[in-house]
Amino acid sequence: MWVRLKPEEGQIKKEKEKIRNKFKLKKMIQDRVINLMKAYGKRRDVGDKFLIGIWQKALGGCSQDDLRIGFQNLISTRVKSGMPVPAEFFEALHKDLYDDALMAWNQLFQVLKAHPGRPVNFADTIFAESVRRLGGLNFLGSLTGNELNFQKKSFIDTYCALAKQGVEYSMLCEGTYDAKPIEMSSLATRRTLRHAEEVHDKSLKPYRLSCVLSIRTKPFFFGSGNTDFRG
Repeated sequence: MWVRLKPEEGQIKKEKEKIRNKFKLKKMIQDRVINLMKAYGKRRDVGDKFLIGIWQKALGGCSQDDLRIGFQNLISTRVKSGMPVPAEFFEALHKDLYDDALMAWNQLFQVLKAHPGRPVNFADTIFAESVRRLGGLNFLGSLTGNELNFQKKSFIDTYCALAKQGVEYSMLCEGTYDAKPIEMSSLATRRTLRHAEEVHDKSLKPYRLSCVLSIRTKPFFFGSGNTDFRG
C-alpha cells in the first residue's frame, strides 16, 4: 500500500538522504586518502586529520564514480614520489578528455562531409552540446575546409570544459532538413561515459554509424586524404 507523504515530510526525507550521501562521500574520500598515505609511505601523525580535511573540501563536489575513477587513474599513472595533492587527482580524473575531444572532432569532420544537412543523435551528449555551442551542424557544415579547421581548438576546449562539468545534454543536433537522425555512437574512452553510453545503445535503431571514421569519403580538404588532424 502506497502512503502519500506530506510536502514537509518529503522535504525532510530528501534532506536526510542528502546528509547521508554527504557523509558517505566524506568517508569514501577519507578511506582513499588513507590508502594513498599507505601507498606512498606517509607515516600517520597528528596532521592526518587536517590533510584529510583538505582532500574532503577539494573533492566535495565529485560523485562517487568520479572518486573511484580519479583515484584509480592517479595510482596507476603517477610516477612521482611523495604524497599526491588534490590537483593531481583532478588531472588524473580528466587525463583522457583531450583524446576524447580529438576523436570527436575527427568524427564531426567526417559526418559533415558524409551526411551534409542530416540531423544527428550523438551518444556522447558532450559531443552534441559542443557542436551546438559552436553554432550547430548547419553553421559548421557551411564552412570551407580551412574555415572548419580554425574551429578545431575552440571545439576541443569547449568539449573538455563541458565534460568536466558532468552534465547530461540533449543527444539531438538538428540538421537543415527533417529526416531520420544519424545515430552516432561514442568513441570516447573515459569511464564516466560508459554507463550513459550503455543506456543510449539499448535504444538505438539498426540504422546507425558505429564508427564514422570507417566511412570512406572523398577528402574534404588536404589533398593527402588524411583525416587525423592532430596538428
